[in-house]
Amino acid sequence: VLIGNFDGVHLGHRALLAAAREEARNRGLEPWVLTFDPHPVAFLRKEPVPLLTTVEERVRLLHEAGVKVWLEEFTRTLADLAPREFVERILVD
Repeated sequence: VLIGNFDGVHLGHRALLAAAREEARNRGLEPWVLTFDPHPVAFLRKEPVPLLTTVEERVRLLHEAGVKVWLEEFTRTLADLAPREFVERILVD
């Protein structure tokens, strides 16, 4: 699971996605991206953040890059999770 916003799905993102696909293939798994809406910075600062793509475009580009997409709503509850809690509640549970 790659975690991030992946706005624009630029060349750097595509390199990470390729590495994730390869690693997943080697392990017999499916590659996934966990991304957020709204953008965490926009949510936390309560102001718009300029984005390169809409959420729908981002999801489409990620699918086209060969990964499954998990779109998580970014909320105050999510923002307040400690790193270990995030892993346990969101990724494991």
